[in-house]
Order: sequence, then C-alpha cells, then structure tokens
Amino acid sequence: MPEEITLQSILGLNRNEIEILLRLVAWGSLAREQIPAIARCGHRSVSINSVNAIIGLLRKKLAVHGIELITIREFGWGLNQRDREKIVALIGPRRAPGVNTEAAGANSNRQGKMEPETSQTHPEAA
Repeated sequence: MPEEITLQSILGLNRNEIEILLRLVAWGSLAREQIPAIARCGHRSVSINSVNAIIGLLRKKLAVHGIELITIREFGWGLNQRDREKIVALIGPRRAPGVNTEAAGANSNRQGKMEPETSQTHPEAA
C-alpha cells in the first residue's frame, strides 16, 4: 500500500503549522491575534508570545518549496494568490479509499453534478 501523501509529508509541517497554513490558503491572511486560537499546545491555546516563533518556522519550511509567507505590517501574515494556488495544487483532489465515485447516486451525472429530481412532486408545490 503506498504511503499517504499529506501536507506533513510534502512540506514537513506539524499539526499547528498545517492548521495555520490551511486558514491562510482559505482566507488569504491571518491577524496575529487569530494564531493563538488556531495553534494548540496540548489542550491549551499557545501564548501570543509564541506566535512569532511558530510563524518563523512555518516561513522557513514554506520557503524551501518556493512559497512566501508575507508579513502584513501591523496586522499579521498572508499568502499571495499564486502561492495559495500552488498549495492547493500540492494538496490536490483527494478520494477516500474504496469509494466508487461513478456510482455516487441515482441523481448524479458522470461529472458528479446533481440532477434535479423530476419524477417526484412535492405536495407544497401543488
């Protein structure tokens, strides 16, 4: 069985770094004050004083792959669109093992789009 490809294996990130990176990819930027709520040390949030260290290590790990974590003065950090797209391409589409996507259901076409149900009528619409 081949080894699963993950952000941890591709970029060498720990759990906190992955959580931060995924939010940066989704949102484009993060305020400094948001990081402690995202990063965890056991069951506790990390202190605001630890944020610079976490971001510094994440920045170094991303730089190896040509991804630049940008500092937004007096706010926090961000990723430009090109780097966000690069990370999305690294993640790629995932499929759960053993799932047959061709037989997703009677109401889906071959592209996985839902078709409207035409054989049933709803009493409220009558």
